[in-house]
Amino acid sequence: MAMSALKVEKEQNSSEVEDYPIMMVGRLAVDNSERHRGFGTVIVEHCLRFAKDLSVTVGCKFVVVVTKKGYRESFYKHSSFTP
Repeated sequence: MAMSALKVEKEQNSSEVEDYPIMMVGRLAVDNSERHRGFGTVIVEHCLRFAKDLSVTVGCKFVVVVTKKGYRESFYKHSSFTP
């Protein structure tokens, strides 16, 4: 996990940007022999609780998962993430 910022143009084709504080979650992994036992869900829930705590102390607004395109997309969707 790392703190970062998402830069968004205030208006289309504008040079003005607004920074949104985010928590980036790197590529999560569970050993193949331990899959489907809920460990991935526990890890994601921990990250989201941590982000909620950070929202108070450092203003974290979003959680961004860094992963390969299409890789475990259904897992992250099931964990309430939006592509």
